[in-house]
Amino acid sequence: MRRIGLLFVSLLLASPLLAFQQVTEGMYRVEPERPDDLLLLDDTTAVRVVVFSGEDASSLSQVHMTKLRDWIARGGVLWAEGRGLTSGLVEAFIPIENRAFAFHKDSGDSAGELIVKGALPQHVIHDHPLTQGVEQLYLYPQRDFTGTPKVQPLVEMTNPEGERGVILGAVPYGKGWIVLDGTARETRRAWWPFGRSKGFDEDHPNAVRLGERWNAYDWDRLLRNTAQLAQHTMASD
Repeated sequence: MRRIGLLFVSLLLASPLLAFQQVTEGMYRVEPERPDDLLLLDDTTAVRVVVFSGEDASSLSQVHMTKLRDWIARGGVLWAEGRGLTSGLVEAFIPIENRAFAFHKDSGDSAGELIVKGALPQHVIHDHPLTQGVEQLYLYPQRDFTGTPKVQPLVEMTNPEGERGVILGAVPYGKGWIVLDGTARETRRAWWPFGRSKGFDEDHPNAVRLGERWNAYDWDRLLRNTAQLAQHTMASD
């Protein structure tokens, strides 16, 4: 029994995936306090998308940055969200325009919006490899990336004042992508003001409650597309 226990511990220590916090299949979060996790990117084929939402990237050395840069250029995806958008990490790779996007209902209350592809011209889910099969999203827009060089809009929204913004965009980087996510969502380390809003379920970040059911719409498909595209690109490298 003791030998089995030691073997189990050894396997845990040897598994590079345990250094990452899984978001969904192929998608893992790296925390700023554990920068050496990035050094494991070449040791596993399971990590296809690296999510960064920490507010401080100062713990990342030149070695970490070079490892991440090369990994993205080979086909990996960096998904920047929350405070990760202003951490300095994205700017180390690409220039970025990142502005607040004031979106509210006619009542004046800040809120989310259901976007149905092709339904309304003011809210658009664009055709893109990452949005293939994505027909509906319920989003709480917070940031606008309009003006970011080479950004390819995934989702654009228009507020009641007529201001249009790229809420979700992707910037090509080598064979990979840097995804700029300006939506508010519930996470275990939530910082967005909507993080504790009624209508959120932790397992489905962009979900709304309809009766007794949670509806995540096509957000999971968007994440799956991202991981699969990265997997295909890196496998063909």
